[in-house]
Amino acid sequence: MDISFQNTAFTPSYGWRSAETVVSAPGLAPIPGILDAPNIIVLGASIMDSAFGSGQVLRPEMQAYAAAAGFTGTLHARSQAGERIVDTQTRLADVQAEPAIAATAGQNLYLVHTGGNDVSAHRPWPGNETSFTADYTTLMQDITSTDLVVPMPLTKRIYGSDAVPPYSEANSVDPTDPATEINGSRPYNENIIYSAIDQYAPNWRAVGQVPYVNPYELAARYPQIVNSDGIHGYGASLGRYVLARVAGRALGMSSGASRTGRAFLYSPQRGDPTSMTIGSINRFISNGNGIFQNNPLLCGAVDVSGSFDPFIEVLTTDVFQNGSNNAGTETFARIADTRFHDPEIVNNGIYVQGTQVYNMTFAQLTPNDTVRVSAVGVRNAGSANRRAMVSLSTGETLELDASNVAVSNQVTFTAVTVPADGQVTLSLSVAPGSTYGYLHGVLLEFL
Repeated sequence: MDISFQNTAFTPSYGWRSAETVVSAPGLAPIPGILDAPNIIVLGASIMDSAFGSGQVLRPEMQAYAAAAGFTGTLHARSQAGERIVDTQTRLADVQAEPAIAATAGQNLYLVHTGGNDVSAHRPWPGNETSFTADYTTLMQDITSTDLVVPMPLTKRIYGSDAVPPYSEANSVDPTDPATEINGSRPYNENIIYSAIDQYAPNWRAVGQVPYVNPYELAARYPQIVNSDGIHGYGASLGRYVLARVAGRALGMSSGASRTGRAFLYSPQRGDPTSMTIGSINRFISNGNGIFQNNPLLCGAVDVSGSFDPFIEVLTTDVFQNGSNNAGTETFARIADTRFHDPEIVNNGIYVQGTQVYNMTFAQLTPNDTVRVSAVGVRNAGSANRRAMVSLSTGETLELDASNVAVSNQVTFTAVTVPADGQVTLSLSVAPGSTYGYLHGVLLEFL
């Protein structure tokens, strides 16, 4: 079950109500004109600028991700740091005049996340409510007079730079104190942006539910994604989340569906997390420095048959020694499952050393599904010092020998039932008496 939001909820106009769980509704009708929109334009400020590129220059990996998710059009990054809603209105006019975009007016899709700087300038709620509402309404009218729009709630803005609450900054949002939400973006979302979605893009929110594409809930689930200023830090993780959820809703997919019969193959690698891509092999890239730099969170994936899944997510604690490369295809003889027989898998990986523990947490899985996890680690060298311990959060631990003298470079865990929180974590550490532990591929099979 995909928990879109679980927290104390704000009731528009009259205050706070008790905790609730909001779940996406089943049986959604596909939305035409989304995946085949000739131009997909992203509008917003610094958070969306870093999510899709920098300085309005699109990151190539985001276009590749969009294509893998099913979009056939061209993605355009048109966000600018520091802009408020009125600035987004001006930018919209400039974008609509661009020849390539003007040529397909009436068919384009706008992904809009704007208003965060308005919140910062006028909070706490209801500061600037009237102007915010008027400006946002004008923006929606200007877009929908010709094209389609996905208005998105603002990301969670904490405004606290300390590691944990209570924050030293005045007027910060303390996650342990719901009353402090008036200092952040949530009441602006629920009192203004939700209403705009209902009026100008009703397919993107079910009655009484949170929107299907809801950046706010990403930080609610992963608070470590927000950096030290309490506002930014989402990076490309947010861009992938937005594209995944937009594509999923356009296809009529609903969270909570069983994945029985599907399998997902991941290649853990070292590098810049902004370079993650999805496909028959989902490249899960992180730095290995343990500080969550550039947010090694991969939202969405493609299964081994080529079908897209907008909900499955992978997060890492990002602690390992280095990348591991070029083991070679001769390792195929030591890997029983032929789905791992790809140079992309065996020639890329990571390794841990000493007391390091590398975690891959698979999230947004469907509770009570049965999943079987397999892992491979390979190295074109012998000796007994390349043995790892791999463990599942459900309890089982196996030894994975990556050496070229091992009988097998693959381990397969006993199938387990996905727990109620929808998460299963694979952990990699060094086996007793060994020096290194290697991981080159992970396969999730839903039985």
